[in-house]
Amino acid sequence: MWNGAGIGEQYVVADWQVIDGPETAASFASKIAESPLRQVQRTSIAAALAFSVAHIEKSIFNGLQRVIDMSGDGPNNQGGLVTSARDDVIANGITINGLSLMLKGTGNGWYHMLNLDHYYEDCVI
Repeated sequence: MWNGAGIGEQYVVADWQVIDGPETAASFASKIAESPLRQVQRTSIAAALAFSVAHIEKSIFNGLQRVIDMSGDGPNNQGGLVTSARDDVIANGITINGLSLMLKGTGNGWYHMLNLDHYYEDCVI
């Protein structure tokens, strides 16, 4: 599992590991829970997808499926076209699951995007 927002801001929170019981599940969950939450004004879905592909490619595990689970509260607003990055991911045989975080707000901030769920459906996944 990794986290990041803008270009070059991705980092690994919990690296690849086998979860084969309560102890390893608890260890993995604690790494996620201890990771600091960050709120920044940049979102590079394109950079996150590229980072994810590289991380999947260097994994020592050979899984039955290769999947990126992507979530976010805004559109790609930095670093490359998200549709090109998505196409590269798909070309590598990797599936993208997208979860748009539809935050309540006034609707007038620079970060606000109506129908973010449609954006994720059309551009990210």
